[in-house]
Amino acid sequence: MIVVRHAAATISGICYGRADVKVNRTPTAAAATVCRELIEAGVESIETVYSSPSERCASVARVLASEFEVPLQEDSRLMELDFGRWENRSWDEISHSDSDAFEEWMSAWQSASTPQGECLPKLVERLDEWFTEARPNERTLVMTHAGPIRALRRKFGLDRSWTEAFARPIPHLTPMIILSNPIVTRSI
Repeated sequence: MIVVRHAAATISGICYGRADVKVNRTPTAAAATVCRELIEAGVESIETVYSSPSERCASVARVLASEFEVPLQEDSRLMELDFGRWENRSWDEISHSDSDAFEEWMSAWQSASTPQGECLPKLVERLDEWFTEARPNERTLVMTHAGPIRALRRKFGLDRSWTEAFARPIPHLTPMIILSNPIVTRSI
């Protein structure tokens, strides 16, 4: 399975997960970057493209599916963590105006949810459900977000803890091959 994070957002310091944010590349330019890296790594074909329905992922996935002439399946289980009422607000504003909830979440971020949002165990649950149903293989390309990619890395034992998973950067538009038997991961 090849996983790819969407292009970088044009905003910074803002809490977004499910929010639709603008990115710094057009879908065509982003897809060209991904295709170039795949070709350089010797990946010549893809069987299926799965994507989060977030526009920052789906718009690129549509171009990739067309380029490889394969089916595209958008699936909401591949979406980023839902930050609830914190979506589209600055982290500074959240930490000041919602300080109690912010401190509570920061002290238990591996299990707690944000106000009206989602917790990491729920993200893992929906991603596990997708994985079981989709049964991706080494020729499956998944266009998604950093949270689901980290959860997949944890699923395959590539990161032993959430702390380790979040310490590792997930670069934008950089395909990562995650295979099992034996489990291998590399950026290409």
